[in-house]
Amino acid sequence: MSPKQLSSQSNTRWFQSLAVIALFASILGNQWFIGFLVAADGRVDSIHPQLLIATAQAVCLLFGLVCWKKRFELSLKHFLLWLLPALFALFMIFDSSIRFPDLFEQPGMTLGYYGVWVIGLCGYLGVSLLRPRLRAQVALAGYSCLSCLLMTEMTIPVFQDALLKARHSEYDVRSREEFICDERAAGRDIVPAIHPYHFVAQQFAVAKFGDKADATTIVPLGGLPNRETVFCNETGQYLVYQSDPLGFHNPAEVYEASQLDVVVLGDSFAQGACVCSDDNAVSKIREAYPQTLSFGSGGNGPLASLAALREYALPMKPKVVLWWFYEGNDLSDLEREINFQPLARYLDPEYRVGLLESQDDVAEVMEGVFETYLNSIEIPWYKKAYNAMTLTRVRSRFKESLVSSASSNGQENSAESILRLKQILKTAKEEVRQSGAELMFVYLPSQERYSQNLDPARLDLLEKRHADVMTMVDELGIVELDINRAFENSSDPLQLFPFESLGHYDEDGYQVLADTVLEKLDQSFLRGRISATK
Repeated sequence: MSPKQLSSQSNTRWFQSLAVIALFASILGNQWFIGFLVAADGRVDSIHPQLLIATAQAVCLLFGLVCWKKRFELSLKHFLLWLLPALFALFMIFDSSIRFPDLFEQPGMTLGYYGVWVIGLCGYLGVSLLRPRLRAQVALAGYSCLSCLLMTEMTIPVFQDALLKARHSEYDVRSREEFICDERAAGRDIVPAIHPYHFVAQQFAVAKFGDKADATTIVPLGGLPNRETVFCNETGQYLVYQSDPLGFHNPAEVYEASQLDVVVLGDSFAQGACVCSDDNAVSKIREAYPQTLSFGSGGNGPLASLAALREYALPMKPKVVLWWFYEGNDLSDLEREINFQPLARYLDPEYRVGLLESQDDVAEVMEGVFETYLNSIEIPWYKKAYNAMTLTRVRSRFKESLVSSASSNGQENSAESILRLKQILKTAKEEVRQSGAELMFVYLPSQERYSQNLDPARLDLLEKRHADVMTMVDELGIVELDINRAFENSSDPLQLFPFESLGHYDEDGYQVLADTVLEKLDQSFLRGRISATK
């Protein structure tokens, strides 16, 4: 082999090495920088860091691909044909890390989501080894697939709106953000419902009490107080309610009572999603027991309920505490809450911040959160274009599919989760008993268990979770109430959900829940503790 050939071979290996290093540096450097941003700021909700990362990544990748171009002597046309999809694949990887951080909590889901893009990227790199004519054909097929995805991205809102309109001719198809923007533009001082889940999911807390040297970081458990609040829309129109002085979904006059009859803890079901305020289960209970308050909030898991019990419910001296447990996601919510330090502190029976006594400070903090929210919901045109080009809607549905699959096949009712729930309920029972009140555990069924197309394996998981939870509650000696039995006694349980689809209960479903609870409240174990208004 001549010196010239040896030199050429050496250069080839050098270029190949540089290309591989550049590609790996692009991916790993991107993930490191995203991790740095999230750790430093708690969240990434601006397009500017994304563009910065994209630019740095594109430069690294471009350098590597230039090396490959020189190695395989690609024409500029063919080089661009497979360069752009490769850039797009890597861009989607880093963008997913920012948009869907909660997707990557389980290794299997992370591998599945990243795997799609990594395999696609490797496929495009492999195209460089093909003959130019075949390479162009493969690149054309890739662009065709990309065009189909972009078309799907554009048509998702059209089909979604058509489906909603088919359910209800006057269905408000606007997103909650669009609804709030339109109402505020019309002069209505309206705000969104803000839940502890928002802080837990983004892993940051916003309020501090005490001196700087001894400040306590907390998570607000209610929303904005004394404001018109927009919650959700599953029946055709958005639920809008006037929040109480603590930011919860209650009539303000109930707080005038010297002692409460009933307190309800739980997630969005306890908050009254997504029906008119007079039609939710808590309102129906309040008709019989007027001094009834709900400290529930959307997305609350058992640990957030324990926090609400200690911060708000027990200081108001209720006679009965209803602990609502939703089988659909309360155990998975608990796993997320356990890993969030400001809520994990409530596992200590002695821990209490004093939110009730510091409500003015909490309200001030929540106003700041709301201002940040307002600045984020008015999306400029360039960000809308960015969302479309990065297939935000398609990937959101892919994420939902992965999360649903992981939920279906996972072991959310593992022994560890049940033990954690048992620890929380044992603590709650003791604290409620010491206050002189009674605790009742209410098991809320999900819509999917009644679906005709439910996978038998998923039904078995639901039944096992149900049996494990109810057995654990019985072992603790807590009064229990299984709403699943009441639903199964109805002619068609699916009719207790809006349009017989996944979601919360409709007016009839909440009525069944309220009637079942009221029947239990009237039984002997509570007789004499509360005087119902019949």
